[in-house]
Amino acid sequence: MKVIKNTAFRVVLYIIGFIAAVLLITSAFASSFRYGHFSEEEDFDGPFETSVSIKDSIYNDLSNLQSKAAVEKKLYYMDFADNELKIYDYSAMIDTIEGQSDYKKTEKTTVGDLLGTKNGITKLSAYVDEDGGSDTVYAAYPNMPQSANNSFIRMTWGDYNDIVRDRCIKYCYKYDNLYNYNDDSEAHDVDEYEKSQYNKLLEDYPEMGIQDGNYFTYINDYLYMYDVNNSLLYYGKFGYAQTLSDLNMNQSIYFPYKDADDFKDISEFEEYILSSYIYRSDIELAYSTLSDYQKSQIKQNTDYYNYYYGCNTAFSIDGEKVNHAWIYDTTGLQNVNKSPEDGYNVSYPNLCELYKNHSDIYVSYNAKTGNVEQWYKNDKGEIVSFEYLDAEKLKSLTSVCNENFVLAINLSTYASSSVGDNLVYSFTGIYDNPLWVLGVSFVIFIAAVVLLIMGEPRRMYLVDKAPYIVWAGVYSVVLLLMSGLIVGIAYNSYDLVQFINKEKLTVIIFSIVFLLLAYIFTAAVIMNVVRRIKCHAFLGGFVTVWLVKEAKKFLDKNGDRITGRKKTVIFMLFFIIVNILGLAVLSDNPYYDSSVLVALFLIVLDIFVGIVVFKYLTDVEKILKVSRQIEAGELNAKVNTQELKFSARELGESLNSLGDGLSKAVDSSIRDERTKAELITNVSHDIKTPLTSIINYVDLLKKEEINNEKATEYINVLDQKSQRLKQLILDLIEASKTSTGNIELECMNLNLVELLNQGLGEYEDKLAEASLELVKSFRTDSAVIYADGRRVFRIIDNILNNTVKYAQPGTRVFVDMMVDNSVNPSGNVVLSVKNVSREMLNITAEELTERFVRGDRSRNTEGSGLGLSIAKNLTELQGGSFNITIDGDFFKVDISFPLVNTENNS
Repeated sequence: MKVIKNTAFRVVLYIIGFIAAVLLITSAFASSFRYGHFSEEEDFDGPFETSVSIKDSIYNDLSNLQSKAAVEKKLYYMDFADNELKIYDYSAMIDTIEGQSDYKKTEKTTVGDLLGTKNGITKLSAYVDEDGGSDTVYAAYPNMPQSANNSFIRMTWGDYNDIVRDRCIKYCYKYDNLYNYNDDSEAHDVDEYEKSQYNKLLEDYPEMGIQDGNYFTYINDYLYMYDVNNSLLYYGKFGYAQTLSDLNMNQSIYFPYKDADDFKDISEFEEYILSSYIYRSDIELAYSTLSDYQKSQIKQNTDYYNYYYGCNTAFSIDGEKVNHAWIYDTTGLQNVNKSPEDGYNVSYPNLCELYKNHSDIYVSYNAKTGNVEQWYKNDKGEIVSFEYLDAEKLKSLTSVCNENFVLAINLSTYASSSVGDNLVYSFTGIYDNPLWVLGVSFVIFIAAVVLLIMGEPRRMYLVDKAPYIVWAGVYSVVLLLMSGLIVGIAYNSYDLVQFINKEKLTVIIFSIVFLLLAYIFTAAVIMNVVRRIKCHAFLGGFVTVWLVKEAKKFLDKNGDRITGRKKTVIFMLFFIIVNILGLAVLSDNPYYDSSVLVALFLIVLDIFVGIVVFKYLTDVEKILKVSRQIEAGELNAKVNTQELKFSARELGESLNSLGDGLSKAVDSSIRDERTKAELITNVSHDIKTPLTSIINYVDLLKKEEINNEKATEYINVLDQKSQRLKQLILDLIEASKTSTGNIELECMNLNLVELLNQGLGEYEDKLAEASLELVKSFRTDSAVIYADGRRVFRIIDNILNNTVKYAQPGTRVFVDMMVDNSVNPSGNVVLSVKNVSREMLNITAEELTERFVRGDRSRNTEGSGLGLSIAKNLTELQGGSFNITIDGDFFKVDISFPLVNTENNS
């Protein structure tokens, strides 16, 4: 495991990981292209020009070309131009209806004459291809009515406009149930017809163009409206406004013919015109004369497109004229163009020559000779013959339609989509088996990553202190800069694929640098996370977690200074700010007005609730203030419940009752304690008097010459027990006095070092008898304190006596003394006594300082259980501190007194 933490080994692992990552990425792309983009039959042995991909693309494109040519060929032999038309003049029919003339002016013509060109098929195909074009307002050419005898009435747009305009009514907002907001608009009487027009307007309301003072009417359920400038506005079926004011009023439009004798008057004739279908152009009229078969052939002709992206194609039925040409790559072909009137401005043989001069792959077929010319240019620009179409494929293509065709591909220009395929083809050919490389490189990469993670040291560096958001920002900036560099190169070189194809070495170097930078930054980010996880600091990298921790620290440190009212104010301000931000977001929606009202209502509600909560917390603070006074011992503190509201009043009354109860309990406890102390004192005094007599008589007996050994032994026992009982009574009296503070102290300046040495001297023999080794460590020569010398000596005596009784024989007793200046400027002297107890101390330090409690629960040793309690009380009465530490059988007592500021203290 040490080797994976070695720096040199880890550097090698990083290098291996980078190489594996490069192989992994490149083999993944190669696998994707080999098995997803190219054919399974592709072997990648020859140049891209001879690949299966190119051969399949050429054949598929020529198949589409032949289908297009087959339809074109059918149309080529159809005679549209001879369709005969009869055109009747509108003005002549008006004269006939009015009886001014019996002559019905008729004009006979053909579709060819009407369209004015021999390329009628081209115009009609363009008309269908554009869904009727801009002239077909109805966009209804597929359902266009066909005249049975090809007879039509011709009039101008100006004539039609006059008829429509005479039937319009003046628009007024007052009578529009949907748009009646203008009360100042001019009113006029509305009859039943006008009401029906307004009702239609309500059912199919236009999206734009409605203005007070316009004129409108409905003709064949389509709205016509004139604006204030007398320009005709037409609203289509879906409410789209199309201005017809730019129409040529002299342009001819057509209607199905009906004999003038069928109309009684001009009004009836005009109603017929308005109710009839409008053929809005010569092309539309010509299209209406075609048979269903002819229409289907034109429609089929427009449905075929050149589907192969990036090649130039063309075909010719007669070998001289270009019927159709698709020029994707315009290099050297900018002057080749097509017009609906005259067709292409170049012949088919010349176009083939142009294709040859600007192509890397070329395929052409001559329908007369059956010859196929097919080749590609190698890297040196030499023409190399190659069979793209074998005999079987050629037969399949010519069986559909046997005409001249040509296909050319230019791989060397930016406009050719094959440039990318050529590049991908070359890249994919690097690996014979990219899947095998992909699998091996993936395993090596994962192994390197695992070893690097395992060997990463469990410590955090300076950079690891930055939060994740900083790492993410730096990582994103680096990637954006590198991506921007790529986009800049692609933009400045006009085409990225073309640039890669021409500057392969530069691209390879740049790609390696790009991957290396991405690898380094990615590894840095991952290892940062790994180190945090190993150091148990993963969550510390999140800014939100850091903010929460800092907020918690602030509250823990300053929580007592932030009152409930301040917390409420902060919370309400934050809540109002959130509402304002929400209002800003709501202002962007379409229901802004209602959103503002809702937001304002919420803000007012928040303020009201804040005032109520603020008042409630103010009352709670009053209760807390009294509660702290009671906690400090002021049991008579009361809350003024008259100032409180809501449930705070009940809480205040309950706290007042609690204070009264505590006051009674404390008074009762003090009385009980006083009674107990008096009882102990009185009993001790009552016992002390007869005990003194017993001790005196025992002393007299000891002075008598008694020859009976048993009697002498009994007298000694009486002497020992009476002395012990006397000491117990003295301890009881002193414990009672010290616990109640009923003791007089004779304080003076005294040297605690000398007093301690005196006590240790008196106990030297006792310690030796108990097999205890005394170890002294005095770090000061003098420690002058202001205390009662007799009481301090009693403290030392009780501590040493406790040690002799309960310490484990054969162990050391450590007595230390030092000066601590951390508490106050003058310093404190600290006396420490440490020893190992004879028995396990299954008791707490607090219990051990209580009266009548002994560490020896079995009470096999002599003792009253008052020594430590008396020592603690005496210490605290003289301004010192007394602390006991227990850990198993380890016992330690620390006694501290403040030093008197004299020159003797050192």
